[in-house]
Amino acid sequence: MLALTVRAPKAAEIVAGTKRIENRSWRPRALERIAIHEGGPGGGVIGTVGLLGVVTPEEALALMPSQAEHISGPLCWILIEPRAIARVLCPGRLRLWQAPATVQ
Repeated sequence: MLALTVRAPKAAEIVAGTKRIENRSWRPRALERIAIHEGGPGGGVIGTVGLLGVVTPEEALALMPSQAEHISGPLCWILIEPRAIARVLCPGRLRLWQAPATVQ
């Protein structure tokens, strides 16, 4: 499973399901389930989410107006089905990276 490092407190908001848009300047290679890594001291994987699609900020706002505060782009990843897990301590990385085997 691939992982994405996100700064606190945004990582926790993603796993809680209150932040359903993640802004990136690049597209993932595939729409799949990814692990969410909370960056910073004591960082680790705290949950997983599904990637539904990648849209422009304008499309994201039309699809999910309640998420307006989280939309900035240039690309908006639409996140679905968040699942929290017990924290798996590990360092984060840039872009998508291979999550520890214990996250699988």
